[in-house]
Amino acid sequence: MLFWTPKLVISYNKFEAPHGLKLHGFHNRQPIGNADAYLSCWFKHNHNSSRAETVQRQLKPGLKKGARLLVNDYCLTEARENQAGLKGKAMRTTDINMLANLNTRETESDWVELFDEVKGFGSWV
Repeated sequence: MLFWTPKLVISYNKFEAPHGLKLHGFHNRQPIGNADAYLSCWFKHNHNSSRAETVQRQLKPGLKKGARLLVNDYCLTEARENQAGLKGKAMRTTDINMLANLNTRETESDWVELFDEVKGFGSWV
């Protein structure tokens, strides 16, 4: 579920890698089934919570039992009093920007809520 353009996928597949890249709109059901894993990049970062849930729900039917959804995204720690200075300010600013621009947040509890909302993914780390 990467943001690949058709031209980029064609170029990549010319290298004859053991795995190919397939285009698919991730708001539609995943057409490749019986997968061991899917790698999802930035789906919560670029989508509000309901759209991120849709992305997960569309992937689930294509996964075999015991398969994994690998997520490469940004996760902010929860706000704490001891997060002073530029690092703490940068994290809170990022969270505010995500909420203002995309109606989503990226804290640990937001990720827990997202995976709890879409049932059937089992345990996660």
